[in-house]
Amino acid sequence: MPLRAGDETYGLLQFNDKRPDRFTPERIALLERLADSLAIAISRRKDQAARQVSEDRFRRLLESTTDYSYAVEHRDGRQVQTRHGVGCEKVTGYTSDEFVARPSLWFDMVVPDDRPAVLAFANRIDQGETPAPIEHRIVHKNGSIRWVRNTVVSRPAPASHGFVHDGLISDVTDRKRLESQLQQAQKMEAMGQLAGGVAHDFNNILATMLMELGLLREEPGLAQSVRSALHELETSVRRAAGLTRQILAFSRRQVMQMKPLRLDGLLVDLRKMLGRMLGETIRVELHAAADCDHIKGDAGMIEQVVMNLCVNARDAMPTSGRIELK
Repeated sequence: MPLRAGDETYGLLQFNDKRPDRFTPERIALLERLADSLAIAISRRKDQAARQVSEDRFRRLLESTTDYSYAVEHRDGRQVQTRHGVGCEKVTGYTSDEFVARPSLWFDMVVPDDRPAVLAFANRIDQGETPAPIEHRIVHKNGSIRWVRNTVVSRPAPASHGFVHDGLISDVTDRKRLESQLQQAQKMEAMGQLAGGVAHDFNNILATMLMELGLLREEPGLAQSVRSALHELETSVRRAAGLTRQILAFSRRQVMQMKPLRLDGLLVDLRKMLGRMLGETIRVELHAAADCDHIKGDAGMIEQVVMNLCVNARDAMPTSGRIELK
C-alpha cells in the first residue's frame, strides 16, 4: 500500500502472511487507513522540519540586522503593554524578556540630554498623533553610546478604548559617525581656505620686507656686523615665506615649487635657526656630506619636515640631549 498524502508519495507499506484469507476486505481497509495516517504524519514532519529551517533562517536574518520592530498598546491615555521584537538585543544589548520585566527600561536607556525630546515624542504618541521619526542616543547594555532612529505608525487597537502604535528602531550609529566625519572635513576645508587667504596676504607683506632688506644691504658704509645681521634677517624672512607657501599649497591655492636643491646647503642654513628654536639644552650636530647629489623637491616643505622631526626629538628629551642631522 502506498504512503501517499495529497500528490506526494513517501514510500510503500507491505504486509506478508502465508496463511490464506488473512487479509479480509475489512482488514485491508484498516491497513489502508493506517498507511494514510503514516503518510500524513510523515508529511507533517517534513513540513515542520522545513518550517523550522525557514524560521531559523529568518531569525538569523533579523538578528544580523540593525533594525527591530516593536508594538505599544495604549488604553485610557497610557501605555499598557509593549512588545519588543527579535533583534532588540542586537541594538540595545537587552533581551525582549528584560524589557517586559522592566517597563521603564527603554526610557532609562536614553541619554539624559536627549530625554526631553524623547518624552515629548512619547506624549504626542499618547495623544494619538503620529510624529515624525526622531533620532536620539541610548546607552547600550555594554556601556557604549548608540544613535537610534525611532519611526512609529499608529493603528486602531482591537479594543475600542485605545490604539496601538507600531515602531521601528534602527541603529544609525555608523551613519552618524560618517556625518560627523564629513562635517569635520568641511570645517577643515573652510579652515584651509581661510588660512590660504591669510597666507596669501602675509606673503605679500613678506615680499615687501625682502625687497626692503635687499635695498638696506646695498646701502654704502654699513658695518660688516650690520650686513651679517641683515643677511640673517633676510634668511629668516625667506624661511617665513616658505612656510606661507606650504599653507598656500595645503589650501590648494599654490602648487609646490619643485626645484633641484642640495640637502647639505639647506641643512647648513637651517641649523642656525634650529639652535635658537630648540633651546640651549639641545645640541644640534650636522654631518652633511659635501658631495651629496642634488634632489628635486620643495625647500620649504623639506625644512618643515626637518623642523617637525627636531621638535619631536626635543620633546622626547625634556632635560637635555643631542640631535644629529646626517
